[in-house]
Amino acid sequence: MKKKERNFGPEGKEFLRSKIIGKKVKVVLDYHGQLPTANQKMEKRAFYSVFLDKTNIAMLLVERGLAYVVSHRQNESRSPDYDTLLLAERKAVKKGKGVYGKEAPPTYRYSDLTQPIKDDPKQTKAVPQDAQKKKPVLVRFNDNSCT
Repeated sequence: MKKKERNFGPEGKEFLRSKIIGKKVKVVLDYHGQLPTANQKMEKRAFYSVFLDKTNIAMLLVERGLAYVVSHRQNESRSPDYDTLLLAERKAVKKGKGVYGKEAPPTYRYSDLTQPIKDDPKQTKAVPQDAQKKKPVLVRFNDNSCT
């Protein structure tokens, strides 16, 4: 199945925002894999699944055509839900949902409120200087593989 490059990122982001912002989720380590970096070296990375109650969030995205399933070789590590994700992707393709649909994704216009206004470089848009600074955050998750 050939995958088209179609930008349904804003829809996926909004879907995630409406589903999980402010809710308790469970993050589960699925596997470790190798990814190429910008300097052509391989880097070991951890891959996780995110669950809301007992629902895999990736499954919800794939079912709606808001995400692709990354192909894996038979001998590669992958999510325990990989086969189910592939089935959900096939259903999304068959139903023409999201990235698999015939309609073009909606276009969005964004205003970058962190950059100077082109007409007057001395003036910045109404964003408090405090909001432009990086802030520390704490993300906690259970990684049972370390026990």
